[in-house]
Amino acid sequence: YEDFVTVKTEGGDFPVRVWAHRPPPVLSIPSILDIGACLVGDAKSTTFRCRNTGGRGKFRLLSPEDYPEPRTAQRNLVSLRMEPFNVTPTEFSLGPGEEVALNIDYVPLFLGEHRAALVMVCDNCQVATYEIKGLSEEVTLRVSETNGGVLLEGTLLRQLHFPSLSIGASEEQTMSLRNGTSLDLRFRWDIRPENTAVVIGASHPHRPPPRGELSNQHGDDSGVGPSGGDELLSLPPPPPSNPGNS
Repeated sequence: YEDFVTVKTEGGDFPVRVWAHRPPPVLSIPSILDIGACLVGDAKSTTFRCRNTGGRGKFRLLSPEDYPEPRTAQRNLVSLRMEPFNVTPTEFSLGPGEEVALNIDYVPLFLGEHRAALVMVCDNCQVATYEIKGLSEEVTLRVSETNGGVLLEGTLLRQLHFPSLSIGASEEQTMSLRNGTSLDLRFRWDIRPENTAVVIGASHPHRPPPRGELSNQHGDDSGVGPSGGDELLSLPPPPPSNPGNS
């Protein structure tokens, strides 16, 4: 800041320069706040650590529509809502070496990429604009292999046939599931007789269904396991019934 004052004397007037310097704050957050992918209709919360390596400053977050004249007083803004994003806190102060956690909730109701602008105003008159972006996806899951044979894209596997066996014999088949999203999907297998109504939470009386997480696709369709986005599933037959109980 620079200014001057004028000193008036009997011998004449002369200016006196006034100068002050305030180190500007330097924040560590990136210009693009990437939330990543989220399933449509679900919610995802992401935290960005904002550290100040410069001078002290007080900050306020606004939407572009509210800058430079906010429609709502800051004390009434618990969070900043910009569909489908929600940002907290909306106001904070940072000294040198201090940091704050910026929390962004992403609740997509429509498929596709979502973007929103975020304006940060500092009390030293600096203004910076940041972009928030997220990607909404739907579940894309398919059977990619059965017993080592690759299924073509678009092939729908409805049945897995086991041959007729004598009592006490066993037969095993394998199939791989491919997760086509960029997210890890939790899964649970529920094996039940054909044409049985689906009841969420019910399990097989002989063997509880396995649970786990199906890793996201990394582009290697031939891989099995987390590196390829497939899970190899072994389906042995259920244990034979006891003839004495029939």
